[in-house]
Amino acid sequence: RLRGFQLLKLASELKYGPSYRIIGQLYSPLSDKEFSNKNGFQALKYLDLAVNYQPNDAVSLYEMAKLIYKGIGTKKSIK
Repeated sequence: RLRGFQLLKLASELKYGPSYRIIGQLYSPLSDKEFSNKNGFQALKYLDLAVNYQPNDAVSLYEMAKLIYKGIGTKKSIK
């Protein structure tokens, strides 16, 4: 299973856009994708890359919205 993730990471390093969404979903603590290294900050980073690559990607936008709404992977507001 880790080998597949390593290949996805390599694809993202080579700027293969579709890999960004999958990596973001794997990292997301709110995603139903099974992955042992959940990380909200990394999830937002990769989902943001996915949206920048394909702005109308409804899945990436939805996954980002869930994280932001719950405050996962975001910095707290000082206000």
